[in-house]
Amino acid sequence: MPSKKPSPKKPAPKKAPKKKQREKPRRKRPSPQTVWTISIPPGGTLPLGYKNLQIGPGDSIKFSNGAGFPVNIHYTVPPLADINNLAIGATSGAAGGNSSNQLNVTVNYYIVNYAQPTQQTGPYSVQFGNGPLLITINNDDTNPDPVTIAKGAQIQFFCDVKYSISWNPPNVWSPEPTTLQPGLNVSPQKALGGATGQKLAYTINPTNRATRGGGTVGIGS
Repeated sequence: MPSKKPSPKKPAPKKAPKKKQREKPRRKRPSPQTVWTISIPPGGTLPLGYKNLQIGPGDSIKFSNGAGFPVNIHYTVPPLADINNLAIGATSGAAGGNSSNQLNVTVNYYIVNYAQPTQQTGPYSVQFGNGPLLITINNDDTNPDPVTIAKGAQIQFFCDVKYSISWNPPNVWSPEPTTLQPGLNVSPQKALGGATGQKLAYTINPTNRATRGGGTVGIGS
């Protein structure tokens, strides 16, 4: 009998190609924020490089006390809280901006001898981002005064009534209005190059009463 031919093998079924899983988008990690340490030297007077500090909107500051005595850090404008009785050799916690809380403001502060509050140095400034220093005028009183900002930095006025204002020397701001409006004046004033290193005096006169006031803005060099 003739031998049976082997039946041809059925081809193995093709496997369906695996579906490519879509990669989940990776969340971008926020760029690291800088914590600036302001080292207070013996006697409590800061060196020139730290008198008017300009940092990023998400950066923060802390103080290291080498003054030789306990100190207070007193801020004259918000949003940072005062530091009380920072011990000799101690470092404060960091305060300022972070990745989720960006600041755009300039603050002024004094370094005060805790035991003898009349002994103080300043004002000093820290500029977060490009924010201006806010000066409030109420009943002819300017607050804070005196103030300081970095070269090329900005101020902004908040007034109770309309005031005329003049500067000595003049032509040191952009813009440099001759009138301040009630409420928050819309345009911050930027210090021009000619103001660098100077103390700028201003005089104000309310339009509704025969009184006058004024203040001083120091510009860093």
